Amino acid sequence: MHTKLYSEDQILDKGFRAKVLEEVVGSENQSRKLEMKRRWDVYKDKTRQHVIEALSMEFDSETVHEMRNRAANVSIAKKIVNKLARSYNGGVTRNLEDALSQEAVEKLAEELDFNTKKKKTDRYLELFKNCATHFVPKKVVRESFGELEKFCLQKRVLAPFHYDVIQDATEPDEARVLILSDIQEESPLVGLPAGSDGRNLPTNYNQKTSDNIDGIIADDDKSAECFIWWSDNYHFTTDKEGTIIEDKSPEDRMNPIGIMPTVFFSDDQEGDFWAEGGEDLIDEAISINVLLTDMYSIANVQGWGQPFISGSNIPEKLVMGPHRALKFSYNEGDPKPEFEYKSSNPPLDMHMRMIEQKISLLLTSKGLSTKFAGQVSGADAASGISKLIDESEATESVEDRQRLFKDKEPLEWEVVKRWQNLYFERKVLCEDFMGIGKFEDSNVNLKFGEVKPIITEEQKLRAMEQKKNLGIVTMLDLMKMDNPDMTDEEAEEKLRMIEEEKLARVQAFGPKFESEEDEKPSEDEDQEKDQEEEEEPMEEVE
Repeated sequence: MHTKLYSEDQILDKGFRAKVLEEVVGSENQSRKLEMKRRWDVYKDKTRQHVIEALSMEFDSETVHEMRNRAANVSIAKKIVNKLARSYNGGVTRNLEDALSQEAVEKLAEELDFNTKKKKTDRYLELFKNCATHFVPKKVVRESFGELEKFCLQKRVLAPFHYDVIQDATEPDEARVLILSDIQEESPLVGLPAGSDGRNLPTNYNQKTSDNIDGIIADDDKSAECFIWWSDNYHFTTDKEGTIIEDKSPEDRMNPIGIMPTVFFSDDQEGDFWAEGGEDLIDEAISINVLLTDMYSIANVQGWGQPFISGSNIPEKLVMGPHRALKFSYNEGDPKPEFEYKSSNPPLDMHMRMIEQKISLLLTSKGLSTKFAGQVSGADAASGISKLIDESEATESVEDRQRLFKDKEPLEWEVVKRWQNLYFERKVLCEDFMGIGKFEDSNVNLKFGEVKPIITEEQKLRAMEQKKNLGIVTMLDLMKMDNPDMTDEEAEEKLRMIEEEKLARVQAFGPKFESEEDEKPSEDEDQEKDQEEEEEPMEEVE
């Protein structure tokens, strides 16, 4: 944003606000938001519309119309982002010196669904390179409250197209004012993009459309007529002209908690508030789905046998089918009619190899090792691609990202503390938050659990067996390794039930039943026995 902010008092001037909002709805800022919205679409499994848009840049509208039913929508970006954003996968503990604050933070973390929202923050940061967490009270309407309004606190994770900021004039990487708004755009297909022949594409793409009316029922329509302003000292809502809307703003225009209720997260800022980068994942996710769409279309067009007829007196229209016979007549001396099906053998596996190499290169460039390369076939393209990504392993450390969260979480808890204490004193919190009470310490010290690599069930069982054979674990340890959520008491109870079931089987079938598994030769012993039999010399027979 080009408008410079030297003092927060500037936002009290309507002329200044009007200039800011001109930039908010201007082409440069809307271009930024459209790019962020494109990333969100692809992450939220809405890649198909962007695939069709990409195809419309290459083919005429009739060709795109034929290809649209086979437009691929494989969730590549989501799988990669979720695999990379793993800071909170090992769990986290929050420690404070004050015991009362410790108890309050633990209860508030549960009420605000803090850990789940932090995972979402991590993923949004990986996807967008910028995101924010926003804390505000939310009115709760319940009959039991009578006429008295009650509030609970809520935490929202904001994508970069949900908000704008006014940067500090001297420190441009710092946000001094937050402006909450929503992207003003039509979906790429609602606007009927033109194909390469200049004609508009057909409209029946199963595309979700918007009436741009924010109704009573839940939908995706959001009004962009209101802009909510927050700074450390001020808070109010304006229309698109910058005029303050009185019934949506406090009378004194003041922020009641004295700090902005938003904490911003950025990945690798370069002298500006908005961090750049991240287009490669989205571009490649769309490109791979375009290639898959090409392959599906090739298989459809070239997979059908094409009837080929030659000769004289051939009718212009033929009614064909499995239960119909074709009859042709010809004059003596004319070429004899011939009918056959011509079929092609499109190189789909070669096409799939190219897609696989593209995915492997993308995974490698994003810090994910590939262990499954070379095993995807055209017959199971979607599931093969999914497995290729699932079995990749992150090779880069998460410590830098975790350090960012360690620095930022205390700021979040300071915001929560101020809202909680203010509304507790006013006695307007709902029952769950009122029972938590006030707390004073927000200096949370985070300790992240170990982020363990994802392993298959077979790998887990093999590791358990090796530990058992080495004698370094008990049966109780093995039970908890297989069921991490079990308590010691629950694990002991399950072991007792297993032993009782074994004993019952022995009593029913005799001791032979218990020793059958021990007597059964292992796979390695079978292989050694077979090898000995092969090496044993055969007797000569005279």
